Amino acid sequence: MGPPGDEREQILYESILRSAPVGIVLLNQDFRVVFGNPMAEHLTGHDVEQLRGSRFFDILLPEHKVAPYLETLNQAMTIAFEMDLQLERPSSETVDLHVTSSSFQAGEQNYILLVLQNITERKASEQVMEDSFDKFMQMTIHLDEALKENRRQASVLSEYKGKMDRELELAQRVLTAIIPDRFPTNEFIESAGICLPCNELGGDYLDMFELDSHRFGILVADVSGHGVASALITTMLKVYFGRHVREISDPAEMMAAMNAETYKIFGGTGFYFTACYSVLDLQRYEIATVLGGHWAPLRYSSRNQDVIALDAIPGTLLGAMAPERTRYETAVTSLDPDDLLLFFTDGIQEARAGLEDLTLYGESRLFHFLKSNHQMEPPAFVRALISDVDRYLQGNPPNDDRSALAVRLKAKSDSAGI
Repeated sequence: MGPPGDEREQILYESILRSAPVGIVLLNQDFRVVFGNPMAEHLTGHDVEQLRGSRFFDILLPEHKVAPYLETLNQAMTIAFEMDLQLERPSSETVDLHVTSSSFQAGEQNYILLVLQNITERKASEQVMEDSFDKFMQMTIHLDEALKENRRQASVLSEYKGKMDRELELAQRVLTAIIPDRFPTNEFIESAGICLPCNELGGDYLDMFELDSHRFGILVADVSGHGVASALITTMLKVYFGRHVREISDPAEMMAAMNAETYKIFGGTGFYFTACYSVLDLQRYEIATVLGGHWAPLRYSSRNQDVIALDAIPGTLLGAMAPERTRYETAVTSLDPDDLLLFFTDGIQEARAGLEDLTLYGESRLFHFLKSNHQMEPPAFVRALISDVDRYLQGNPPNDDRSALAVRLKAKSDSAGI
C-alpha cells in the first residue's frame, strides 16, 4: 500500500480496507491508483493490477469525459466531494456509481481516498453502508490508538518479563532445595542421587529417608509435563510423603493413599505422575517395592554377577484415576552384600539422540552400563551414567528430565539397630 509508515500498521490498515463492504480506491497526488480493494474491482470491472499506477478516470471513462472529473480531483485535495458517475465496464455493462472522497497527508505525500458504491444498491443498503463506514473509521482510529498503546506498553512488558524471570529463578531454587543434595551413607549403605531438569523447571523427584533404625524409604517420581504446574505437584509430593511415610508401613498402602489424595486435587486436569516407592530393610536384607506406572528399579546382583530388575508388580499411574479403578501391590526382593541398586526416571532409558532419531538409549544399554560399572561408588556411578546418556544425545538438548539414584549395600546388619 502506498502511504509510508510502520510496516505492521500498513499491513493492518490494508487488511481492514480489503474487507470493507464498499469500494475503496486510494490515489496519490498525481491521481494515480496506489491501492484498490476487491469491492472496487467488482464495481468497476477492472482488475486492481490494471488500475494500479493508472490515472483513475483515464482508465474508467472515455477521453472526452475525463477533464471535468480531473478538475474535481484537483479540488478534492482541499475540499471533499460527492458525485454520481456512470461508467461502462469492460463487459459492456453500464453501472452507476456514487463516489465520495476524503483527503489526508502521510509524510510529504498527499492522498485522496475514494469510496465507491453501486447507486442501484445504495438506497437499499444506505444505512448499512453508513454504519459500516462509521465502524470502519472507528476501527482504524481504535487500531491506531491500540498500536500507540502497544508501543507505550513495551517498557511495561519488558518490566513484567524481568519480574517473571525473577519468579522463575525463585521457583528453580525451591525445586532444587526439595531434592536432597546428600543421600544416606553409613557403614552399611552408601547412596547418591542426581536430578537434572531438561528446562528451567522439571517434574522429577528423588528422595531417600530414614524410617527407623534399620529401614529406609526410597521414592522416585516423574510428574507429567514440565513447568510451574509440574514443579508445584513435585513440591506437593515431598510434603505428602514427608507427612505420611512413617504412618503407613506397607508401600502398596502408601501408594494407594497417595493416589487418593492427589486425585482429589488434580483428577481430570490431565496431570498425573508415575512413582516407584521402596522400603529397604537392612535387618531382613530385603527391599519391598510398589510401582505406580513407573519402571522397576534395577539391581546388580553380586551373587549372580548380573543385572536384574527388582521384583515389582506393575501398578496404575497416580492422580489420574479414582481409587476404585487403581491397583497397587508390594513385591519383595532378597538382597546380598555388595549389591548395587539403581532407581531412575524414564528420561534415562528414553533419551533420544535427536528429534528425528527415535532410537532410545534403551533398557539393554542401561543394563550393560550397570553391569560394566557396578564396582563404582554411587556418587561416581550416577555422574558417569548421566555422562553416558549425554554422549548418547550427541550434543542435542535432552527430551526429558534425567534422574538417577544408586544405593550400594556394603555390609549386613546383624541387629535391629544400625
